[in-house]
Amino acid sequence: MFELYYSNCPVPSAFVVAIRAFEKEFAARGVRFSVLPSEHSTTHFSGDLPAYFRFGGEIPPLVTQGLRAPGTTRLIGLTPLRGIQGYFVRADSALRSPADLKGKRVGIAYNARHLVNALGDVDYLGLHPWDQTMCALGTWELRALLHTLALGGLRLSDVELVDVRTPWSLSLADAQAAAAHSPKHLFRDTASREGNDQIAAVLDGRCDAIFSFLAYGAEIERRGQLRLLADLGERREDDYVSAFTVSAGLAKDRPDIVQAVMDVCVMAGEWAKTHPDEVCAIMAENLGVSPQSVPRGYGEGFHTTLVPRLDDDAVRLLGQTQRFLVDNGLMPAPVDVGAWADRRFLNQSLAATA
Repeated sequence: MFELYYSNCPVPSAFVVAIRAFEKEFAARGVRFSVLPSEHSTTHFSGDLPAYFRFGGEIPPLVTQGLRAPGTTRLIGLTPLRGIQGYFVRADSALRSPADLKGKRVGIAYNARHLVNALGDVDYLGLHPWDQTMCALGTWELRALLHTLALGGLRLSDVELVDVRTPWSLSLADAQAAAAHSPKHLFRDTASREGNDQIAAVLDGRCDAIFSFLAYGAEIERRGQLRLLADLGERREDDYVSAFTVSAGLAKDRPDIVQAVMDVCVMAGEWAKTHPDEVCAIMAENLGVSPQSVPRGYGEGFHTTLVPRLDDDAVRLLGQTQRFLVDNGLMPAPVDVGAWADRRFLNQSLAATA
């Protein structure tokens, strides 16, 4: 049995379905997965283990490939992501549109704050890989802030930024102290006042609006204390795409193993199209949220779009994120996706199911 490690971000993927519902299919191909041990949490951002698969947000692997360690990973699949994201206010707030944020206090995480300061308060290139990637991940919040303000005809100077801690802006020590490197262990109780300083900041009156996204935002919404001011998930220009990567050495030395994993993931993605309830239950368990929050957080019908892709449209969405990273000084230039991507595995798996 070939032993592999994996980790995943709190985003939907065929891989999460495969890990939980297709264990026998992996075993039949001589493959067994273990979740990334917490002491190796930095690998989730650096991809530096020799037998490792990662499915999650595209920002960490882009930074690794485009700035820190080109050639460490190979891109083998993408999954477009259109989930809710935006700024939440109190359910009883008088704020009704982005324009109403003028003169208001908006919560901001430390990593997005670094980007507002144009990295002038941090030696970005000298940071540890974990901290460097966390800094780059601030682009998701900053992009949402800028786009929300623009919907209301506002600029950053029109609001007061208030520092708050977000559940997903973890230190390496926090990650290494978790029971396992999985979303439900890393991001616990993200929708409660006690577990989320953002929510507490709004309810306590420290700020008027905070950012949240995906199933976590949906869970906040479901609990009823806060509501979404404007859903950026409805705008194509705010779409993201998640990346399926593998250790470059494994792709080179054991392509049979990578092919076996991709075959099962494509199988799981096809199965997911007709099993929405099971998929929502799997995603909810992975995240530690209620099943009802999953379709709202990831978009109705998300279960039909989980088969990995590497087509031009998916690559274009990757380009949206790349441009924002480059524009904010987080990468010197966009990654050459054509050189980074290894399409043979996905192409063979798709051909086998055609």
